[in-house]
Amino acid sequence: MGSRLSEAGQGRQADVETLQAMYQALMDASNRLAVQIADLQGAIETLGILEKVDEGEKFGPFLLPVGAFLMLRVPGALADKVLVNLGGNVYAEMDPRGAKEELTRMLEESRQELGRVQATLRQIEAQLTQAISQSSRRGR
Repeated sequence: MGSRLSEAGQGRQADVETLQAMYQALMDASNRLAVQIADLQGAIETLGILEKVDEGEKFGPFLLPVGAFLMLRVPGALADKVLVNLGGNVYAEMDPRGAKEELTRMLEESRQELGRVQATLRQIEAQLTQAISQSSRRGR
């Protein structure tokens, strides 16, 4: 009989560990989505500025990041086309207006996904709290 109790305790511990792992994975996903949303918002703001540049007119000067330790000073550039990462390292050339529409769509999808992740996170958190509570009560 003592063996069965020990097995039950191990099962509850495994459940808690599984829930903790799920919780951590969801927290990581939530953090990545929050960073992605901030990046998309910044890109959309930049595209809004580029839309105001007259066609064929150069804008600048500006700094272009090239890696973690280097920036290039660009005296002027055309703003007629941009490359948009569509995922999977696939880029599409678009005008600033089209890119802004695409990034706005991506932003909305990211916000919806963040909402789903956070809802699941709350469920896992409740299950984890309950599992820990039950485990501590049975351990007494």
